Amino acid sequence: MLSKPKKSSIFAVILLLLVNTSYYWEGLLNLFAFPVFFALIIVYIFVGIQLIRLVFLAFKERFADKVKNISIIISLVSMTLIFIKPNGIIDFDKLQGKDLIIAGSEGVANCTTTLKLKENNNFIFRSVCFGLTDIKGTFIKRNDTIFFEEKSILINNEDFYKFGILKRNNNKGNKSETFILYLNQKDSIGYPLSVFQNTLID
Repeated sequence: MLSKPKKSSIFAVILLLLVNTSYYWEGLLNLFAFPVFFALIIVYIFVGIQLIRLVFLAFKERFADKVKNISIIISLVSMTLIFIKPNGIIDFDKLQGKDLIIAGSEGVANCTTTLKLKENNNFIFRSVCFGLTDIKGTFIKRNDTIFFEEKSILINNEDFYKFGILKRNNNKGNKSETFILYLNQKDSIGYPLSVFQNTLID
């Protein structure tokens, strides 16, 4: 059986791996996102308490136990990296390519929606509202219209937006841009997102 120091270091390493790969799996959790994040926080606190205990025992033993010392180093490094970089050491979003369009909106109960169109014709649509969902795919630009090809599995089985149109507003000299998402050609209302960055559509 594994000793407590070994178990503590293994938990710390697993936690570090989960944090640093969250970019790829957190968007699949949907309503389970916040419970999972809460569970990870509990594990982090638990490992932290175990680490403090191990350090105290190691001091009493004058660091004579090599296995315990290695476990302390592994746990300490893992916990420190998580504390300094809670979103992960590597920014995987930047590795996906340069952002050409960033648009978003904030609704009731602090629900937020963010859309990013990348230079490699990929898009990332993130919705945070009592859960977290990422939808990824590719897009095609035709004039001021963006057509989406969704490649993610939608947990709620809802249809994703088929296209979006950029609209410019010039109200009393205040210029702004809105990117409106449409489910289909019959959708006359759309879902408006405020544009924060646009280097794709002139």
